[in-house]
Amino acid sequence: MKKLRYFAALAAALLLALSLALAGCSGGVYVADIRPAGDGTYIIEYSDGSISSVVLQDGKDGKDGKDGKDGQDGKDGKDGKDGQDGKDGSDGLNGSDGQDGQDGEDGQDGQDGQDGEDGTSVTVEDLYDFYRSLYGDITYEEFLQKFLGQGDMTDESVGRALLSTVKIATEYYETVELTSGATENRTNIYNGAGVIYEIGDEYTYILTNEHLFVSEYVNEDNGSDLPRYIACYLYGSENFPEVKQEDGEPVQENGYNVYEYGEYAIECEYVGGAVSQDVALIRVKTSDVTAINPDVCAITFAQEYHVGQSAFTVGNPNHEGLSVTRGVVSVESEYIDLSIDGETRSYREMRMDVPIYGGNSGGGLFNSAGELIGLSNARRTADQNINFAIPLPIVEGVAANIRYFEEDSDPATNGVYRPVLGVTVTAENARYVYDAELGYGNCIADVTVSAVEEGSLAERLGLQVGDVLLGISFGGEETALRQIYAVGDALLWARPGAPLSIRYSRGGTENTTAPYSLAREDFSVVE
Repeated sequence: MKKLRYFAALAAALLLALSLALAGCSGGVYVADIRPAGDGTYIIEYSDGSISSVVLQDGKDGKDGKDGKDGQDGKDGKDGKDGQDGKDGSDGLNGSDGQDGQDGEDGQDGQDGQDGEDGTSVTVEDLYDFYRSLYGDITYEEFLQKFLGQGDMTDESVGRALLSTVKIATEYYETVELTSGATENRTNIYNGAGVIYEIGDEYTYILTNEHLFVSEYVNEDNGSDLPRYIACYLYGSENFPEVKQEDGEPVQENGYNVYEYGEYAIECEYVGGAVSQDVALIRVKTSDVTAINPDVCAITFAQEYHVGQSAFTVGNPNHEGLSVTRGVVSVESEYIDLSIDGETRSYREMRMDVPIYGGNSGGGLFNSAGELIGLSNARRTADQNINFAIPLPIVEGVAANIRYFEEDSDPATNGVYRPVLGVTVTAENARYVYDAELGYGNCIADVTVSAVEEGSLAERLGLQVGDVLLGISFGGEETALRQIYAVGDALLWARPGAPLSIRYSRGGTENTTAPYSLAREDFSVVE
């Protein structure tokens, strides 16, 4: 059944949605009114005053059945021939009577025409079930958001995303060595952006890039490598840090300029981060956030992303304030070299042609429905619009990992906690698989074991060289392993006490390892 057929059920879906808040920003935004505008167009008005329109297509009327053909008339019987006259002499014999003609057969009645098929009738629950088959076990609100957000990105999705976006400033005292050999004390402000990850009663958590919290010239007086001050600003309530002045002269402290951040600055606290993934988590007091804007909301993670998908980012280009740029996802996954803390590492990135500039670091990358698919973090300055973002699985996994181990970790200890499997895997039979029904595809490969470390978790699980890893679970829903990097991404969700099991194929036979209960000592910090 083609997907377009389900759009006939939109009216029913909207009527049932009148009292439901839309996903993405659940601060009471809901469908308030639906009214016809003619030619099958309906105007949808939301509780926040915004409007959108949609065109409904009715099912086609069934064709009328053809009339049956009339039966043919029966043929008349032929008249009997007259008897011949008898010859003279003897009395002639009477001629035989002619036989009556046979009655003609009655014509067959014409067949009744078949009734035309009624136009397709689809209920809203049918539509909901169809979307669940595409996107998994989504909620009813998520279904409505996806349905109403069909097609290219909408102004509404951008508008909602702005309620989840912040501008970030980090302050460092730095001692810089000049070319002359002398040194100079500087107060440097590094600017970026972030997205609201979680809103709690006490704290609100914000996702951004780890490289905003790394300085090449950090002064030992700071006491750590972290910034001496972190501030964030909500969209629409932005100030720009400025050097404090008295009598026309900059105010200094221990030889460093003192900055003022303005009335809308919200002081932030560093929670944790991983330089190898370039993802960090900071937090602020929720009361400080809602005092400025009570309508802010946390982002919604997308379930996946695809090449060619429309995308937009909200960043802080050139430190001039939050702004929006648009484009598409160009490459699903590739590796680039970045130097963040003086050490060059290889990073898995999503490539995009969404324009970004200095100051866009940490800004959310959203799909057309306003769901988060990555964090912008790098650009190729020598080429136009070859830019990069940290992919969805890494962002979501690192954030959850930092949040879970928050109480056990030291903010000064950079990294995430993952168990080490002790297995080396290679990609074999790499290929692109396209799904014509969904309209997109994925690059996949056979994740094949090439080495097993002696005494490792992999050896205890019974894995062998040549096994093809299919999936991994920690006592809950299984994560499919369709690329070698998926193993590391999945391990970000491992937790002490959870039963680890791996599904694999050996010699064409599918198996699952016996569950192994992960212990705290199985975990190590990955920077």
